[in-house]
Amino acid sequence: MEKANIKLIIAFLAVACAFGIAWYGSTSEPPYPDDIPDDTTEDPFAIDDAEALEAPVGRAEVGYEIAATRCSGCHEIGQRSSSPIPNAPTFKVLADRWPVDYLAEALAEGISVRHGADIKMPEFVFTPQEIEDFLVYMESLKN
Repeated sequence: MEKANIKLIIAFLAVACAFGIAWYGSTSEPPYPDDIPDDTTEDPFAIDDAEALEAPVGRAEVGYEIAATRCSGCHEIGQRSSSPIPNAPTFKVLADRWPVDYLAEALAEGISVRHGADIKMPEFVFTPQEIEDFLVYMESLKN
């Protein structure tokens, strides 16, 4: 490209920019149409109730009932030292050995383990509230 053409293009761009700046500075209206909604509209999916945003609160007595109903056939769910099934760890041992929160995901997805070669633990899936109740109960068993 010749130097004269490059100079002509640069001059044209400079004039166009100057014209745009002058036009924008001379108007008091925003450069946006009025039909664009502003950002202050309410979110139709917003949750108004502050309580609905809080995590479930667990209750140990309900957690105990869950353990008694679903787990006590194989596990000692209280303070005794042995379970009805010898290879099934007591809840006290579980609570003392591992962080109780580690159980949350397994409870939500369904725990499935074996207690020995011939005993498979039934698969249970807990609701979020049941998980919180159960974890609070397990936490109460710690030393």
